Amino acid sequence: MRSSCLVILLLAVLAGCATLKNTPQEDYVWGMGRICDSQSAFWKMESVRADGSYTVRGATNGPPGSHDYLACMQQQMKARPYGQWLREQPPAR
Repeated sequence: MRSSCLVILLLAVLAGCATLKNTPQEDYVWGMGRICDSQSAFWKMESVRADGSYTVRGATNGPPGSHDYLACMQQQMKARPYGQWLREQPPAR
């Protein structure tokens, strides 16, 4: 009985996690963040919320530079606006 309850609970958790999917805004910001992550040695995208807002984290031993990261994000978003990026995405299955 106890093991069957654990199996059911595990399956419910796995099924719930499988349905979680990023919003298009999250995918867009993560994509822009990957570009800026590759250009910054000390600052990296930490999290992106469903509305597209994000948090950047720096290494504790790194030099100041979050403004450089934010400038990179602004530059990437200006070069490839969200609407353009959205039109370029393959249709959902």
